[in-house]
Amino acid sequence: MNKQLILLLSFFISTLSFASNGSIGAKSNALGNVSVIHQDIWSVENNPSALGFVNTYGAGVSYKSPFLLNEMATKTLVLNLPIESGTFGAYFNQFGYTEYSENKLGLSYGQQLGENISLGIQLSYLQTQIKENSYKNNSTFSGTVGILSKISDELTLAAKIMNPNRAKRGNYQDERYPTSISLGMAYLYSDKVNLMSEIEKEIEQPTQLKFGIEYQPLDIFYLRAGYASAPSTLAFGFGLLLDDFVLDFSSSFHNVLGFKPELSLSFSIDKKK
Repeated sequence: MNKQLILLLSFFISTLSFASNGSIGAKSNALGNVSVIHQDIWSVENNPSALGFVNTYGAGVSYKSPFLLNEMATKTLVLNLPIESGTFGAYFNQFGYTEYSENKLGLSYGQQLGENISLGIQLSYLQTQIKENSYKNNSTFSGTVGILSKISDELTLAAKIMNPNRAKRGNYQDERYPTSISLGMAYLYSDKVNLMSEIEKEIEQPTQLKFGIEYQPLDIFYLRAGYASAPSTLAFGFGLLLDDFVLDFSSSFHNVLGFKPELSLSFSIDKKK
């Protein structure tokens, strides 16, 4: 595959990736990119407010590779650090290769305001590079704010605003990173079945609807499936609990781009230990 085609595909996939709410982790990918309601190590990016309910030290890595091409892979590293008042999270994400790349470095903090509600914020540094192009060495700062509420033992609601300052992405036509608002809901139907949905609205883009279902047939094993609209995408995957480790695999399918597999591995330990 020649460099020009890879560059074009990279830019196209990058555009779709930013339109998918900036979600990370194979778990979210398997659930149609439903992400704002999860309370886990990946909340550092998916919804910083959920960190208020994450009381573990942890680290995670994730690798997503459309068409299994390294030039279009996304690599992610996250870290969690709980303190007395809340939980900090750090996040690094890299997409692309030498001709085209995007990097994001973020610092998040989430804190419970009561037994059932938490708020969070993320500050992030964004960089886009295209060799010999107006994007070259373009960098900027952005942020995310979120809220999560456990209405009951079965029902969780969450919301997130990403990039409210409309950070500048490049000089050409004054292009901006996407700004979006996401609202999510999770309903624990039974001890083994969790139903999830999310609605996302990005400026100048169609509203995206997302649906996911998670089934836990065994204490250490999860099955997941999801769907997202605009663009229409199907997803599936599984999760495996191995003591303090969690292994997640997923793949989404886009009728133009094809399969996008993702593998995530995380480690966490309760701060009380």
